[in-house]
Amino acid sequence: MPVADLRDRLGALEAHTGVNTLLLAASHIDHDLLPPLDEALARIGPASRLDVVVHLRGGEVEAARRLAARLQAAAPRLRFIVPHACASSGTLMALAADEILAGPLAMFSPIDPHLAGDGDRPDLPAVVSAEDLRRLPEAIETWCGLAPDVAAARAQALLAARFSAEALATFERSVRAIVAAADALLARHVAAADARSAIVRALLQGYGSHDYAITGDELRALGLPVVRDAAIETLAWDVACAVRATIGPEARASLAGDWDDAVVGDAAALALRRRSRGRRAGAWRPHASATI
Repeated sequence: MPVADLRDRLGALEAHTGVNTLLLAASHIDHDLLPPLDEALARIGPASRLDVVVHLRGGEVEAARRLAARLQAAAPRLRFIVPHACASSGTLMALAADEILAGPLAMFSPIDPHLAGDGDRPDLPAVVSAEDLRRLPEAIETWCGLAPDVAAARAQALLAARFSAEALATFERSVRAIVAAADALLARHVAAADARSAIVRALLQGYGSHDYAITGDELRALGLPVVRDAAIETLAWDVACAVRATIGPEARASLAGDWDDAVVGDAAALALRRRSRGRRAGAWRPHASATI
């Protein structure tokens, strides 16, 4: 899709709201998104309000925290506009917003971290979530009819066989890091510590699967500042459709071709990150008016 078309749709949304509007879209959240985000914020300059249209599939927790904190610092009033995907670490980022405008197809998810197994076992999942591990003793107790202490011992044995002690310790630190990051981001607009704790606990432990698609209404029920606006939702969905046609492996012309996996910027200029098979790092390309 021509990048100019994506910029035009972003510009139409900004013209409707009258608020400086950024786009932050990525197949994977990582620290490499920070430089183009900072450049876009510098281009906008000081603002009393900032809208951020997000399309995020998850990624690194610490990168999500840094990106969200940078957005909070950019304006005293921050609104996330979520037409579609805002999963995992994207949901963590959304906690930074003073307001979340979630369209009818907006999808969030639990924020529990994942851990890869140490061994090569095709009969086991490649990764498990924090909630999977937390509920393992309970599952063994229920399925096998064992006493709680026996089920706990059996769970410990299974975990030791699957993961190293170092991996489990790292996993515990990851959970603590997510809790701390979520609490810090929420503190800007949720003053009560017990209210923040309840929201974080629900997003970590309140759903049966990490893949559970949380709706905007469900986030509102948790106490988050979720709103609706039909006109903005329509314009934001146009942006999301253009994003989906621009980034991600499914947007490439052929299976062997390169693809863009992230786009960051505003209606004036967008930066796209190009990915190639066999290369770990992507290359950013600025686009102010050219098409691809």
